[in-house]
Amino acid sequence: MQTITKLVKMNRLAVQCILAAVVLSVVPLVLLSVLVSSHVSDALLAKSKEEFDLALVELEHIIQNKVTDRQQDLLTMTELPPIDGIYRAQQNDGVDPIDNSTLQQWHDRLVVLFSKYEVFHHDTLQIRYLDPQGREWLRVERHGKEILVSESGELQDKSDRPYFIDATTLQPGQCYVSYIDLNEERGIIQRDKPVLRFSTPVWRNGNLLGVIVMNVDAGEILNELILTESAGRVILAGNDGVYMFHRDKAKRWGNQLNTEASLFQDWPDLKPWAESQELRVHHAETKHLSSADNSELLSVSSMVFGANNDPWIIGIELERKEAIAAGLAMQRYVLWKAGVVGLLAMLLAFSLATIWIKPLKLLGQAADAVRGGDYSARVNVKRKDELGDLARSFNQMAEEVEKVIELEEDRARAEAASQAKSEFLANMSHEIRTPMSAILGFADLLDDPELDADTRSDYIKTIQRNGGHLMSVINDILDLSKIEAGKMDIDQTEIRPATLVKDVVSLMEARAAEKGLMLNLHLDDGLPQAVMTDGLRLKQILLNLMGNAIKFTQKGSVRLAVSQNMSNVPDHTELRFDVIDSGIGIEADKLKQLFKPFSQADSSTTRRFGGTGLGLTLSKRFARMLDGDISITSKAGQGSTFTLAIRARVVEVLQAGTKDPPAGTKPAAKPCDTPLSGRVLLAEDGKDNQRLIMFHLKKMGLSVQLCETGQDAVDYALLQCSVGEPFDAILMDMQMPIMDGYTATRRLREQGYPGPIIALTAHAMSGDREKCLAAGCDEYTTKPINKAELRAILGALIEQRRAA
Repeated sequence: MQTITKLVKMNRLAVQCILAAVVLSVVPLVLLSVLVSSHVSDALLAKSKEEFDLALVELEHIIQNKVTDRQQDLLTMTELPPIDGIYRAQQNDGVDPIDNSTLQQWHDRLVVLFSKYEVFHHDTLQIRYLDPQGREWLRVERHGKEILVSESGELQDKSDRPYFIDATTLQPGQCYVSYIDLNEERGIIQRDKPVLRFSTPVWRNGNLLGVIVMNVDAGEILNELILTESAGRVILAGNDGVYMFHRDKAKRWGNQLNTEASLFQDWPDLKPWAESQELRVHHAETKHLSSADNSELLSVSSMVFGANNDPWIIGIELERKEAIAAGLAMQRYVLWKAGVVGLLAMLLAFSLATIWIKPLKLLGQAADAVRGGDYSARVNVKRKDELGDLARSFNQMAEEVEKVIELEEDRARAEAASQAKSEFLANMSHEIRTPMSAILGFADLLDDPELDADTRSDYIKTIQRNGGHLMSVINDILDLSKIEAGKMDIDQTEIRPATLVKDVVSLMEARAAEKGLMLNLHLDDGLPQAVMTDGLRLKQILLNLMGNAIKFTQKGSVRLAVSQNMSNVPDHTELRFDVIDSGIGIEADKLKQLFKPFSQADSSTTRRFGGTGLGLTLSKRFARMLDGDISITSKAGQGSTFTLAIRARVVEVLQAGTKDPPAGTKPAAKPCDTPLSGRVLLAEDGKDNQRLIMFHLKKMGLSVQLCETGQDAVDYALLQCSVGEPFDAILMDMQMPIMDGYTATRRLREQGYPGPIIALTAHAMSGDREKCLAAGCDEYTTKPINKAELRAILGALIEQRRAA
């Protein structure tokens, strides 16, 4: 016990050394035991197989002789005088022309022949003579010690029996041999009488005179199998695998007693061999098998009694542990010796380890210190052996650990940034698609020439509203500061819940109508008139939930119910939004995957309904940012209910106000209704944008000169200055071929161009405005253009230029 306590207190490396010593001493003995016992076991198995082979050959020889003797006796009967006499009498009106014997006299002589044979062969149960139609013409059978001849009224029709049907297909000199089975008398199976049947046809002058059938008690053959069981469990089966003999009596006679036992069921690997054994039987092949768990062995071969008879399968089974019992005993002895040697080795290793334990402990303590973050830890070991070398190597390694840690931290930060950017790009795709679907859908509806003015105006406002929503989403998700932080900010504003949800339902009406769905809205009484929350995010969540409900509902309705629960925080409420559909529903085991990125209920959902699988992920994140969450109840085939709950501060009175402009921007002049005048140079390479912007500029009253590259813009602007007719303003696209807008603006300013230049770009990321102003632009506006904002900027700059 004290030794074990000391071992526990020792350094782990010392314990490993002791274990290594034990392993090195014990493993060779164990391996020797395994290898030797393996060879011994193989030798014992090989010997068992040889003994089985010899036993099988002996059994086959005994059975073959017994069957061959009966075959020969039966064939001899067909050549004896009574058979010929019967044939001649039948051909001559019942009288034999040779000796005038009647058919009845030859019948009686055949009775004598069959009876004497049964007297001298006690295991013969019946001998029958069947006519060409298969009906018994004569039957002599044994009852105990008495030989009886059946009366004509007792004779039966055996035309459907295999021993008659198969015998009629044989040639003279051939004999049918049946499997061993239980005798069946008038439909009753006699369980204590296993029978082997022989039959042969009687041919005379090419005519079938009849068939002689002999029933033999198979007990003598089965007794031989029982006597051989000392070598193993003997089995005897037909070619179909049904047992004729097995130690387990419940497995015998499966074809008659309707048991499920079969050689091929017990040994399925034997089936292919059995199906082709007719090709091998003449080579006396013996097959050796092992069970799936290698616990049992089988040696099996087949034997056949004439080319037209089905083979019999004979085999011997043995448990593997019985065959290799001597090898297992030897292995146990060697393993016991290995245990003794291992104990001695452990004691010796313990003695040596105590000499090395101190320096190893110091090394372990230093390693623990480094692992805990103390990279200054060193091992003070001055030995000149291998332990000293190990200590010096450790000290060198510790000096490098800090550098490795720093590199790893840098890599982790880089991976985190990459992950944040990947999530950002994935989320951006879904954010854009929701309002874009409404824009494209209502744009298609505007193509209908039969729309009345009010409907057309409503559609245009819907497109404008979604376009504005889309731009606000793009401005949010393209902010690089949000990428680096990995999150989006919440903008708390005053919103009217009733107005917001009505707007959501209005946006979804067209999609619901396309599928023939009812779209219902229910607002509980007592909802707050206004609350403080992020209306943009709330709207995005509801649009996504409503869109999903419509997408996955083929018939019925989609319902949005809005209610509130009292909050335990003063002046706050919990708004509850239930989106209820009668759609396809979701199976219970798929619910947990719904809110994972890129996940849907199953892989077929994307193929059938489309979508990226990001909508619910974004909605749940937004809900939590709004101090809430999303839950779901659903049943497959019966619809789903998505519940959004958020907490918000109640605002009793709405307050009007405007936001301060971003830092660094100039306050735009107010647009006026009077037309502008002047000449504007538009530098834009996109054909559609050229048409759109020129249309708005001309409608403002301006004259427009168009160019498609930055180089052309520089050339036109300088040319007009040289002739004393400079442009009143230049609208400069910042992304153009040959020379971009940044370079063109810098070139103009370098040449002393004084006129106003307005940056026109689709870039709306943080820093883009500053970048344009640094290049020399006077103002900055984004695409798609806001015509009111553009008019105000142009008006202010043209007015300032003319005043100057």
